[in-house]
Amino acid sequence: MRHFSLAFLFSFLSLADAFAFSPVDSLRKMLAQIPSGIHSFETDTARIKLLCEWGKLAMQDDTALALFQQAIGLAEKQKWNRGLMIANCYYGYYSGRKGYYYRACEHLLRGLHIAEELNNKSYRGFALRFLADNYLNLNATGKAMAYYKAAMPVLLEAGDTLRHLVCINNIGLIQYQLAAYDKAISFFNLCLQKNRSPYFMEVEGYCLINLSACYRQKKQYTQALMYLDLFRKLKQQDANEVTFADTQKARILLLQGNTRQALNLAKKAYRRNTGLMSNAMIELHDVLYLGYKATENYRSALAHHEELTTIQAKDRNDMQKKQINALRFEYENEKNKIRVDRLNSNLAQKDVEQVMLVGSIVIFLLFIGLLISNNYILNKKNRQILQVQHQLAASIQDLNNLNSTLEERVLLRTSELTEANTELVRKNREIQEAYYNGQSIERKRVASELHDNLGSTLAALKWQLTGFEVENLTSQEQQIYTNLVSTLNQAYLDVRSISHNLMPPELEKLGLSAAIETQVADLNRSGRIVLLFESNYRRGLLGKKQEMEVYSISRELITNILKHAKASAGQVSILVTDEFITLRVSDNGLGIRSDLLSNGIGLKNIRERAAAIPGDLHLTSANPSGTIITLTVSKEQWV
Repeated sequence: MRHFSLAFLFSFLSLADAFAFSPVDSLRKMLAQIPSGIHSFETDTARIKLLCEWGKLAMQDDTALALFQQAIGLAEKQKWNRGLMIANCYYGYYSGRKGYYYRACEHLLRGLHIAEELNNKSYRGFALRFLADNYLNLNATGKAMAYYKAAMPVLLEAGDTLRHLVCINNIGLIQYQLAAYDKAISFFNLCLQKNRSPYFMEVEGYCLINLSACYRQKKQYTQALMYLDLFRKLKQQDANEVTFADTQKARILLLQGNTRQALNLAKKAYRRNTGLMSNAMIELHDVLYLGYKATENYRSALAHHEELTTIQAKDRNDMQKKQINALRFEYENEKNKIRVDRLNSNLAQKDVEQVMLVGSIVIFLLFIGLLISNNYILNKKNRQILQVQHQLAASIQDLNNLNSTLEERVLLRTSELTEANTELVRKNREIQEAYYNGQSIERKRVASELHDNLGSTLAALKWQLTGFEVENLTSQEQQIYTNLVSTLNQAYLDVRSISHNLMPPELEKLGLSAAIETQVADLNRSGRIVLLFESNYRRGLLGKKQEMEVYSISRELITNILKHAKASAGQVSILVTDEFITLRVSDNGLGIRSDLLSNGIGLKNIRERAAAIPGDLHLTSANPSGTIITLTVSKEQWV
């Protein structure tokens, strides 16, 4: 397995940037002491420094990202380049740790440009090194190699020896990936030579294990075993590292044909394991699988093969999540572009509306003239109608006499029609329920087809495209490549959105109340807003179609809060009384602009869904108190 040593790339990345976690209470107190209503250059730069220090000490990457994002906003407001440089560099670093590789590259490039303007070698080397890491994670090995080489002299000049050694090691790993084993060996040996003063034991360990891997690929097993023994001696106090070294030795013994010896060594390593990383566990299970298979112990071989595939599946799932997060960031950028285009379209529409207004005035004047003419004609006809009315009066008297005998028959017929209408309403509801159930089945099928087939195909195409060496293409080909990747990303996101909207799985499995609660809990975990949830709704009070509409309305309202309200807190409740079921969504944000109360596309869709239930929708907005939107369904509409 040539790829095993890539595990050390990520371990080595974290080695150079492990922060000593310390209490952040003092930083919070210092930040709270700065008056919140005062925004001067002095106060904001102090805030930025405290936010950055807090972000470096944060236990959670999401918390760190939020703090550095706030620092970026303040630094942009005050145009303080040093603060922008630090905040962008660390925002890019933590984005890469979360798997948001495109976003990481964007912010690291911003930090790099400012560091070059300020001639700051420390942050210039920092940005170059982590740009290389993120491009390597995106499989852009050419760009990664270029950034590592650019970072090396800058880090050395800045006195950052550890990151300098990291760059040398990681260039060796890229050569290993490209099967250029002799070049890889030269870089690992260079890293060992430079690791003298100061000395880093972890650096020596990674170089030794990577050298062993190179010689193993070259089938020079004696040298490979020698470096493994040196690594095992260096790490003899670390049980997991010793276990990993024995796993690699067992693989080499397998390659040499010493199956029994390899299997015994691997079994000892497996019993000694106390918590290896997933890549190391994959390696150990693979060696045991091959050893048992070679000795025809197929039952044990199958057991270790199942463990191997389980860990690999989990790793693939984690990587897919990171890829989806990266695609989500590209989607957000594209959505912002669409919003700008929409604003331009609105301006053009207003010009058309002015022309239509002038035309309407002309038509109105013509209509007034036509009314005057018609009034004269009507007066003449009214006189004729009066004559006819006198004749009708006599006929009406006759009809009244007949009506007295018809009232009883009409009352009887009305009663019969009322009963028939009640039965018709009941049957109509049954037909609607059956129709909705049929729609639900078809939606599930279409959603599954879209997600499993078309979604998987689009994702595969996208990652095949990322394998291209873009820097080797012409500028026109690069533009075509960029447009193709962007279009494919948008298609993938559209398929996901359509698939989910056709039939939300949480509503089908959990019911209306639990589905909305799950939606609120997912949003709270993002850390962007705090939403409270309250419900006494019982499943089955509304029909499935009505529950689908209520769920869609709540999801649209919560999405609007997240997109537009700039709120820090809110509340979602669905409460049942003797007469009504009420969905209430509120926030402490900016409120809804008056022009959107009647013309907003999102609110129009919500009103249409409310009418389909049917229910009454009420909106209240008063800046800065926020927004309250209430949907009320009367008891007559319950199932």
